Amino acid sequence: MNKVDEDKKSAELQALNKKLYQEEQEKQEALKQKAAEDSFYQKLLDGFDVNVLIVGDSIGEGAGTETDGQ
Repeated sequence: MNKVDEDKKSAELQALNKKLYQEEQEKQEALKQKAAEDSFYQKLLDGFDVNVLIVGDSIGEGAGTETDGQ
C-alpha cells in the first residue's frame, strides 16, 4: 500500500470508530433514561439495582428469630 491508500484507510477506520463510539454512548444514555423512568417493579424485571428501606416493623427488627443476632 502506498501512503495515500494508507491515509484513506486510516480516515475510514477513524470515521467508523467514531460512529461506533457514538452509537454506544447513545445506547448507554437510553439505558440510563430507562432506569430513571421505570417503575420499581419494571426495574426488577429489567434487572436494574433497586434500593429498599425497611423502617420500624417486625421484619426490619427481626422479630420471631431464635437468636438476637439474626
